[in-house]
Amino acid sequence: MNDHTPMKRLLLLLPITLLLMACPLKVSTPIDNGSAAVPAWLNGTWHQIKESGMSPERYQLVSFADSLGILHAHILDTLGHAHPANFQRMVLSAVGDKTFACIFDDADAPGYFVYRLERTDDTKLTLYGVNDTSAPLDPFLLRRWLLQFKDSDSIIDPGETMVFVKE
Repeated sequence: MNDHTPMKRLLLLLPITLLLMACPLKVSTPIDNGSAAVPAWLNGTWHQIKESGMSPERYQLVSFADSLGILHAHILDTLGHAHPANFQRMVLSAVGDKTFACIFDDADAPGYFVYRLERTDDTKLTLYGVNDTSAPLDPFLLRRWLLQFKDSDSIIDPGETMVFVKE
């Protein structure tokens, strides 16, 4: 007798499905090569705020004068030092009147997590994780799709929202 009934197969796939749903959309390449200018207020040191309060994680965001829309997010050590090799690449893309941040991650498979970036003021920013299984993975089609849903919270995963305050 076969122990692999359809229900058992479904139960075996459930943990994988939940794992995939717990992350923002990850694409192999950013939306574009950085079509949104990096505003001056974004450069500097940022603390992540978690539900339990201020997080010990600190990031120094550094833009480059010769690269429109490209930032490095250096992870700072406990003394506040940035190590040159310890950073995440960020690409800012203008989609209509919204800015999306593609943040490189090489855990598991290399790629870019996609977030909608919103500024509260010069000292606070929020990254909203885009999480929609219907999003196309091709950069050109993804841009068109984001343009269509840029103002909709239906593509945002509330569990993948990160809030940062500037030092």
